[in-house]
Amino acid sequence: MTSTKHSDENEPVAQVLEGLMAAAQAQSEASYQAVSGLPALQRAHAAAKNLDATRLWAEVVFPFEKLLDGLIASAGIRGTAAFALKRYRFVICHLKEIFTRAEGHMFCADKAETVLYKALSFYVKGERITWNPEGKTTYNIPKRVLIEHDDIIAFLDALYALEYGSPDKYLQALGAISKQGAAPGK
Repeated sequence: MTSTKHSDENEPVAQVLEGLMAAAQAQSEASYQAVSGLPALQRAHAAAKNLDATRLWAEVVFPFEKLLDGLIASAGIRGTAAFALKRYRFVICHLKEIFTRAEGHMFCADKAETVLYKALSFYVKGERITWNPEGKTTYNIPKRVLIEHDDIIAFLDALYALEYGSPDKYLQALGAISKQGAAPGK
């Protein structure tokens, strides 16, 4: 592990961040310890130690995914909308990266959240994605990429296809975004 040197003026900031990271790790470990006696988690722990990703997934991730699938389905949500809710972090990370590359870091998370909310409203309620650039607040509206309804829906549908091992639509959507100046890897 590479050691990072801090200047004296940054040392207090580094100490605070290290403390926060240690507290988050301790909280994660404490959460696990609270339920570590459960047989499924004991099997999952053994699987992790043996680097058995399939067993780990089957013991822990799969049951939670099924629970989440049921919860989302019980709300009447299906298809790409269900995928976006279930894989929220995956979707948001992709959107944030696209906005960061095209428009800079400022408000990229806000834009990602706004685009996802608008897309979910389309998938579930049939509301087409529109923007009001003359509105009171516009910081959360995309300016260069994923502006048009069809582009947004095509990208999210492509992420959904990618989730299930079909990269063609995703690569096509990235190509379209790249022409606008924001494909990941650019």
